[in-house]
Formats: sequence, structure tokens, C-alpha cells
Amino acid sequence: MIRPLRIAHRRIWPVLALGLPALVLAALAARKSVPVVGDVIPFRAPADRLLQRIEGSRADGAPLAVSLYRATDGALSVSFAGEALDGLPEVLAYWIPTDGVDPIEGGTLLGQARGDEPLGLPNRVVHTPGMLALYDLAHAEVVATLRLPASGAVP
Repeated sequence: MIRPLRIAHRRIWPVLALGLPALVLAALAARKSVPVVGDVIPFRAPADRLLQRIEGSRADGAPLAVSLYRATDGALSVSFAGEALDGLPEVLAYWIPTDGVDPIEGGTLLGQARGDEPLGLPNRVVHTPGMLALYDLAHAEVVATLRLPASGAVP
């Protein structure tokens, strides 16, 4: 290696050794937190009493059925009909409190939708109508949205 390159190497390595870890820490500190229902209620809520069955369709026209349940302790959950998620390898369910909100940015992650396994809903669903959005992680697109009524209005 010629002398000017050795000098440049000797000067850049300390800068990289101090700068890169600082850059990584700054990037980690700048990340936005993602609200997750698992912090509020159990990830997989028990499904005791069926409140309502909501019919709809996915973006590709396939039928989609969602069941809204209430547990004996008052916790709410949703589950999807077994065939509703066919052909979608990894679907994440989000609850969005209002229309016009990006599900990934403004929604609350409920978890991975897996057929008949119920997913817990946030407690504020009792008083606030909202939307249930299904996001296909593999294709990075929203595959379905369904309007959920405020569960206080549901018997």
C-alpha cells in the first residue's frame, strides 16, 4: 500500500470505529414504537360467546367471514373463518379506530391472523367503531378491511 493510502486508512478507521456505533444507536432511538394489543390484553383471547358474524370480501373477491366474540371477563376477540385466509401465507390483523388511517402507521397490531384462533381486541373497541384491516406481509398490501361496530352496541 502506498504511503498516502496508509495515512488515509489510519485516519478513517478511528472515525468509523466511533461513528458507526453512534449512527446505529441514533437509528434505534429514532424508530417509532408499534402499538401492540398484547401489552393490554392476552394475545390469544378466549372466545366464549359469539356476538356477531360479519361477512365481507377480500380485495381479490374471495369471501371473508369474521366472528366477534366476548369472553366472560368482557374481553373482545375476533376470529376468521378457516377458508377466509386461504392462499395468504402470512396475514397480520390491525384494528384502526377511524377511516382514512394507514393501518400500518395508525393501527394497532392484533397479531398474525391464523384461521379460527381468536385475536384479542383493544378495550377501546367497546365504545369506538373502527375497521379491521388484514395486511398481507408477503405482498406488502392490505387484502381486506371490514367495519367493526362499537361492541357496546352489539348485544
